[in-house]
Amino acid sequence: MKRDLIFISMILGCMIIVGGCASSGEKKAEELASLTLDNEEIYKCSSDSDCVSVLKDCCLCDGKVAINKKYAKAFNQSKGERCAFVPCTLQMCYVDITPKCVEGKCTGEPIDPPSVLP
Repeated sequence: MKRDLIFISMILGCMIIVGGCASSGEKKAEELASLTLDNEEIYKCSSDSDCVSVLKDCCLCDGKVAINKKYAKAFNQSKGERCAFVPCTLQMCYVDITPKCVEGKCTGEPIDPPSVLP
């Protein structure tokens, strides 16, 4: 009887641990799904050092956007496997920005392309 009670307690403990892991995985997926350019939270800042430049979408020619650096890794991951097989061209494409914090919002100031002519 005592052994059965211990066994049942162990099973319930394992179920709680596994359930917790599943919940955190689901939570992470929900967080990644919410990291879109429409989410105002990713732009909030208090200084220029809070902001970094990331690709808006899969390709360089899609342009860049400035977001809060604490969201940069997750934002890039949110694009997921969708970007793994997207064909991109770099011909006639130059888009770069300097990230800045302006009135509490990360923004990007365009950088002029380097001159290739002498």
